[in-house]
Amino acid sequence: MQLGHFLKSRIWQDWVFLVGTIFFDIAAAISLINPSTVVPLFSSIATAVVGVALGYTQYTLNLKITSIASYVNALIWALIAIYRN
Repeated sequence: MQLGHFLKSRIWQDWVFLVGTIFFDIAAAISLINPSTVVPLFSSIATAVVGVALGYTQYTLNLKITSIASYVNALIWALIAIYRN
């Protein structure tokens, strides 16, 4: 499958959700990188769990690109829970 066809064949909702999810990925990564950031443990764990649930739901809706970004977001929040509490 050619890249151009792949990009055109994705449903538009996948791209909209992907942009929002990447924004949240970047914001979470900044919190992970900054050593002075303190995030409540429950908030970090809850956000990671919701990220996994969203990723699974998006995958079942055939929003596969967005689901990968949601899983990345869940991973970042899990790392925040480990390293920033």
